[in-house]
Amino acid sequence: MIRLLIKDIANIERTGAGTDPDFPFLRHFSPYAGHSWASGSSRGNQGGQQESTPEAIQAWAAILLWSQLNFPEYGENADLERWAAYMFASEARAAELYWFGLTDVKEFKPHLSFRQYSLKSDAVPKPYVPSMVSQVNQNEMTYQTDFGNPPALKLGIQVLPFTGSSFYLGSVKGNADAIVSGFLDNDLPKLADGGTSPSNKDKILMLQALTENHTADPRALITPAGGTSPLDSWRMQWEIPTPTYDNLILQDTSRGAMYWWIDTLLVHGVPHHGENDANSTSAASFRNDRGDTVYTAYNPGTSPLLVTFADGNTLEVPSLEYAHEKTDASSGSGGGCSSGPITQWMPLLLLPVLFLLRR
Repeated sequence: MIRLLIKDIANIERTGAGTDPDFPFLRHFSPYAGHSWASGSSRGNQGGQQESTPEAIQAWAAILLWSQLNFPEYGENADLERWAAYMFASEARAAELYWFGLTDVKEFKPHLSFRQYSLKSDAVPKPYVPSMVSQVNQNEMTYQTDFGNPPALKLGIQVLPFTGSSFYLGSVKGNADAIVSGFLDNDLPKLADGGTSPSNKDKILMLQALTENHTADPRALITPAGGTSPLDSWRMQWEIPTPTYDNLILQDTSRGAMYWWIDTLLVHGVPHHGENDANSTSAASFRNDRGDTVYTAYNPGTSPLLVTFADGNTLEVPSLEYAHEKTDASSGSGGGCSSGPITQWMPLLLLPVLFLLRR
């Protein structure tokens, strides 16, 4: 059944397989556009439309993980893994460019369609104010959602749900800070005429934990005061009494998940694997504000795995286990390597297919 579901959304066969049901090649993913079209091939005069890039990215990450865990039992999963890695990397890069407008290529940035209209002119009587777009259509880019107008909803749908596959939001130095700054300094004060957001404060705080300069609020959220932390008072959206925007947790996460995510990033630091590549899609490194580097990897295979990072550090990962090591910046020495069952660290480690983006 799982293999059938995968073929439905990510069929990598260009022709029918005889006895297997025939599905369209890659279904909603467009190699030409570099991302998915959530509305299929058409949406009236708008053509294809894509709102939530992270939902698609999570799908490719899940397929990548599944293909790794089931290879070499099923030989075709080697091809599936490569396609999943490609779709993940391409969609993550498309999100950076077309939804957030993040690029170091100065010649390209002005030609991002929503950046072109940021200054008022005779040709642009009403400049584009938002720092991002929340919907990309084949004939337009817009700052709207299908479910509400507040800026927190528009940013939230571009980052949720937060899992170990979400580190692409911060793997390029400065990207997460730019996204948060765009929201806090521009979108929120200038475009909050949509009213108070009913949700997504939890997602904003989790995104801030990915940054270098906006960690004060997530740190305060999990820091105990008088025996309890502010996070203890947060509630899932269906709990009674009904939570407000200030303490509401959407159904895709929980208090435990929020604490794990924020605490892990505050301790280990921000993702560093955009600059410190590895020879495995299941490895990542993090660097904290002291300059310490944490190396992590897991091994979904049945043989020991040696992971080599671009800075020369290596991790030996036993079969079906994880490994992590901390290097102290002040001494340059390692803090020792430990390993264990993959269930504890697996959510941290799926993202690093982003090394494909740099090659």
